[in-house]
Amino acid sequence: MSRPPRARPTATPRKARAPKMVATHVMINAGQKDYAGVPICNECGHLQTHRIHDLNVADEVLEVDRRIVGGA
Repeated sequence: MSRPPRARPTATPRKARAPKMVATHVMINAGQKDYAGVPICNECGHLQTHRIHDLNVADEVLEVDRRIVGGA
């Protein structure tokens, strides 16, 4: 006895996905570096070249900000 062919799903167009959002923050350098000399962020633990550190802020601004907060 032969079986009837299996039902196949109809082809539907794929839905477009929204781009993934990455929460970025400013790199906070506390003086730690990896073996290659790349600074490590004190807040998240990733290297400076990681995409999470996309905000471009001058280092002088961070020093002034630390003084205002009382960290330095």
